[in-house]
This record gives sequence, C-alpha cells and structure tokens, in this order.
Amino acid sequence: METQGYTWKIGELAEATGLTVRTLHHYDDIGLLPAVERTDSGHRIYGRAEVHRLYRIVALRQLGLSLEDIKGVLAGASDDPREVVRKHLADLTRQIEL
Repeated sequence: METQGYTWKIGELAEATGLTVRTLHHYDDIGLLPAVERTDSGHRIYGRAEVHRLYRIVALRQLGLSLEDIKGVLAGASDDPREVVRKHLADLTRQIEL
C-alpha cells in the first residue's frame, strides 16, 4: 500500500492520462492495473508505481499490442522490449500476408 508520496484518485489519473475512468476500471478488473488501495467509499487509489505501470501500458497499446500481450510483458515474460516489438511486428506481417 502506498503510504508515502502522492496518490491519485481514479478520476485524477484518467484526466491526467487522457484515458477514461471506464478504461481504468477495466484494466483493474482484468488485473492489468490493480489499484493500490481503495477509499472507505470504494474509490480506487493509485500510487507512483501504478502510474509508472500505466504509462508502460499506454506506450505498449500505442505500439498495437493486445492487453493480453501487455500482461505478459509486464509479468516479465519478456525482459527485452525490443523482443516484444520484434514479435509484434512479425505477427503484423503475418496478418498482412494473409
């Protein structure tokens, strides 16, 4: 749990990133971006590590990776981001050739 430093409420994080609250709820629901804690009224709260993780998610989405592939990357399935991009480009090339 984030006990020091700045925390973000879900609405603040959505506004700062340009994502919707619904998207952030979805990322939490599928385990991609779990909230660090919840308020007494159930609102999601995010800390520095979650914000950093979200920016990685956004960057990987912009490269065209699926949420499932992003889960694998963030879980450490591939430590080398270049390998992730190579795999993704190979997958795209195969799709184009079909």
